[in-house]
Amino acid sequence: MKCNQLIEELYNHPKVTNLLSKIEPADLQDDLRQELALTLLNYDCDKLLKIQHEGNLLNFTLKTLWNIGTFSECQFNKVYKNDMPRIYNELQQAASDAGESAASITGGSYYMRMIAGLQTNLGAMGEHYGF
Repeated sequence: MKCNQLIEELYNHPKVTNLLSKIEPADLQDDLRQELALTLLNYDCDKLLKIQHEGNLLNFTLKTLWNIGTFSECQFNKVYKNDMPRIYNELQQAASDAGESAASITGGSYYMRMIAGLQTNLGAMGEHYGF
């Protein structure tokens, strides 16, 4: 079996889905599944096949997923749980200081347009860079 097929099976494995359901925040679970796939795709195929032959691939995958989703030093967590919320909160504060209302996020106010643009761009960046 080729590595891509193995990774696809693991990607859709019920135990992976179950573990994902335990990682918060829930709105990042799909992103975590994507990050897991990218991590496994970048892993040496021969090593993955060896781990599979030893009967440890699912456990290896679950541990990898747990590490990605819970360790604060992982790139995924730095971006999605630290940097993005901090930037968003700073923009919200700047909008509040400027007297802008969150109700006008799609309106013409300066900071609210920046927040809307940030939400769009961060989502696109996350997809592009595999976060």
